[in-house]
Amino acid sequence: MTPARRALRWSEVVVVVLLVGCDGGGPPRGTESVNGVDVHCTTDGVALDRDRVTASGDGVHLRVANTVGGEALLVADPVTENPTVRIPPGTSTVVLLAPPGKVRLRCEPPGPQPEHPSVTMTVEDPYGFYRSIDVPAALGCEPDATVALHDAAWGVTARAAADAYAAALDGQVRVTEGNGYPDHERQQFLVHVDGSGRGTLDAHPDLHPELGWRFRASYDTVCSARVFAG
Repeated sequence: MTPARRALRWSEVVVVVLLVGCDGGGPPRGTESVNGVDVHCTTDGVALDRDRVTASGDGVHLRVANTVGGEALLVADPVTENPTVRIPPGTSTVVLLAPPGKVRLRCEPPGPQPEHPSVTMTVEDPYGFYRSIDVPAALGCEPDATVALHDAAWGVTARAAADAYAAALDGQVRVTEGNGYPDHERQQFLVHVDGSGRGTLDAHPDLHPELGWRFRASYDTVCSARVFAG
């Protein structure tokens, strides 16, 4: 799939994933772990065909069948990006940035509705794809609000975009990988300047006005006490 197609898919995503238990309707739930889970969004809530899923290199794959009669919101918790995804009628594929462990999912029909019950699935990562980084410890600060200190930088890969962004900063800059799956289109990077944590970069596919589809990197969060205009 091209970066353009992948980026478009991200722009359509708005998920809402909580997760608990839901009985009611749906197929029997298996217990073995597989690469992908069938999710059924109905007017009664959400049901899964099994409650264990094996993570892939790009995240957690869901095949979502939406029969609510319109667009639905799929809500997932915890995820590192896009906790709420817009699901069109019919069958769609969603790739979640969900870390290993328990994840709650919930489907919400369109319009004002009482909150639907959620179901819980377990994400297993036997191959160690997920990078789990203690970001505050790695940066030495609590990064918070999104602040655009510089224009975005662009590159043909997420890493190239992050490196291009770092090259525009003053001082000795070090960029390392953050949380996430190595093959996902969206990547997090940690930025250190002159030995101090500066914040996190988000790199993802986007449309450059002159170059076409590239990866765009910009600050996602910053260490507010260390915000410089360098």
